[in-house]
Amino acid sequence: MVLIATYDSTDMAALNYRLKTLHRDWIIYVTDLRQANHFQMCFDVARSAGWVSHQRLDHIGVGAIQIHETKQENRLWRREILRFEAKSII
Repeated sequence: MVLIATYDSTDMAALNYRLKTLHRDWIIYVTDLRQANHFQMCFDVARSAGWVSHQRLDHIGVGAIQIHETKQENRLWRREILRFEAKSII
């Protein structure tokens, strides 16, 4: 048997896990700005499926994300994005 997972299906599975298994009240996806429509569709499907009752689902687009040369630089850069975005939405 061959299992093929698409980008959409893995994001939906992750969203379901965070809502139903981890019982998160607020889920924030910080990604490339070009992913906004994709995440809005995922959120809409989750609501239509009855996965969302009181939970808040947000996407924060940060422009075009480009990966740095080293893993260390990448981790530091992502941490700075999260700090900046957290301050701007709270």
